[in-house]
Amino acid sequence: MALEQLLNGLMYFERLHIIELQRPAANPAQAPAPEALPSCGARGSGLDTLVADEPTLRRLQREGGWGIDDTKLALLHAGDTCLLSLVDGCIAGYTWVHTGGRPEIMPGLRLQLPAGALYNFAGFTHPDFRGAGLQSYRHQAVWAQLEWAHMGRMLGYVKATNFASRQGQGRSGYRRIGSVALLGSRKRFVAWLSPALRHSGVRRLEGPSGVVDRAWALLQRQAQGAWVGLVSHTLGPWLHSRLRRRSQRSDTHSYTCFHRAPTQLAALTGPVLAHLGLDRVPGGAQGQPLRVLLYACSNGAEAYTWSAWLALQRPDLEVVIEASDLSPELVSQARQGRYTWSELTQGREVPAWLVAQTFDRDGDAYVVNERTRRRVNFSCADIVRDDLRGRYGEADVVVAQNVLFHLPPPLARRAFDNVVRTLAPTAALFIEGMDQDLRVSLTRAQELQPLAWRSREIYDESRRHIPARWWQFHYGAEPWLPFRLAPLRRYGTIFLKGPTSVSLRSQALAT
Repeated sequence: MALEQLLNGLMYFERLHIIELQRPAANPAQAPAPEALPSCGARGSGLDTLVADEPTLRRLQREGGWGIDDTKLALLHAGDTCLLSLVDGCIAGYTWVHTGGRPEIMPGLRLQLPAGALYNFAGFTHPDFRGAGLQSYRHQAVWAQLEWAHMGRMLGYVKATNFASRQGQGRSGYRRIGSVALLGSRKRFVAWLSPALRHSGVRRLEGPSGVVDRAWALLQRQAQGAWVGLVSHTLGPWLHSRLRRRSQRSDTHSYTCFHRAPTQLAALTGPVLAHLGLDRVPGGAQGQPLRVLLYACSNGAEAYTWSAWLALQRPDLEVVIEASDLSPELVSQARQGRYTWSELTQGREVPAWLVAQTFDRDGDAYVVNERTRRRVNFSCADIVRDDLRGRYGEADVVVAQNVLFHLPPPLARRAFDNVVRTLAPTAALFIEGMDQDLRVSLTRAQELQPLAWRSREIYDESRRHIPARWWQFHYGAEPWLPFRLAPLRRYGTIFLKGPTSVSLRSQALAT
């Protein structure tokens, strides 16, 4: 204990005891139940356990105080299980169980467990039921689940300095099988597994465990990052311009995802609506509907995100979104509004509000609900060749994002002019994903003014899907270089049409 305190005064040091609970020889259903539990539901239903589903966990998340967050919901989708304990039909606590054999003990430390071993984590008992032994009961009840009948061990961990937790786990029947020592910093550390732990079949995954190997890997990453940064800010623009002149581009490429640009959404319901006279301040045109034309909508992710965001932030505002795409197959998928979890997330974290606001569950599929769907219409359109103004008229907001950089410059200019013709006299253009040189010249020619509100943050978000060596891809976008001429116009993704300056109300929102 004194040694750990001394080491923690110099650097981060932590010692974890890995503990094990063996499957009991007796029938787990005969395990003694806790006593003196308060009642909170229907009388006579007694003590029970239940595997939690997503709607139940989301209800607990909304109630608050249960420790359920988006991370735990992501673990549920990844295959982990939440086992609830019930007292007279009322939820009293939970225990999470990982069955994949590769649990992440903490950020940066993932272990490979021996075959036939579960991993228990994230236990919680509601304050109304603490002190009655519910945690021990849940741990024993794990063995009653038929899908885990072939598992014989359940592992967990407890900090060496947490004596109260160690005593509680001992009362539950756990025994220590080894230790893990962490030394370094909380983000980068060396992990040493005790011989007894390695002998039991536990191994560390991901990352070198030796001090020299980790130091060398860190130096390599820093050197590589410094080289990429140097090229990115010096030769990158020249290399990228040279690539664009020689590369073959296609207007059939498609890319989109839900909640791609959160700060851009905030700008939509902030300074953009203020510019249109649709803000909530006195004098705003509350009865005027908002009409949006969204080109190159792909599978509908961006259109549905906009619909859900506007319904959440401005339920008082009537909204009509006309979304279109060149591909009939993508338009058909967008109209169906049916997505898998991988299509919904694209490997990124999607906020809980978006899932709750936008989708209903149908088995493993996420289906866009009616309140989000009824604001959006889908059709086929070619932004290069079709008469967009004759077909769609004018709109308050026009969106053509991540499409123009896939077109050769002559076609990109034609598409840009075609899109801009559908702007109303007072309107906003969202134009993320466009060649910067073209953006400067074309927006200036059309007398469009860049929106300064959090423009650098919005631009940085637009580059999240761009590789670090952006100059090697025709759709690459240079980082924000302040020495460039007209940086707001070069890197801005939102442009306003109408008065030459943003209204006072919009400036106040920007502040």
